[in-house]
Amino acid sequence: MSGSKAYLPEETPAVLPILPVRNVVLFPNVPTQLLVGRLESRRLVEDAVADNRMIGVFTQVDGGEERPGGEDLHPVGVVALV
Repeated sequence: MSGSKAYLPEETPAVLPILPVRNVVLFPNVPTQLLVGRLESRRLVEDAVADNRMIGVFTQVDGGEERPGGEDLHPVGVVALV
């Protein structure tokens, strides 16, 4: 890999559901367990598990934000297979 170009497998969809997480940083190729508390987040994960699909995971800038939008997330995240 050269420069700041991110590696994404060819089968990664162009559009992914986004899971905002609090006070956690995920790293590529490192299996991890997440506790998912918000109802919207649980639904997103349940849908992903049912479809065996990928999601985007981004850490919130302010972990206290209950309904984070795009501006509330750090600009770099990971693609995760649920």
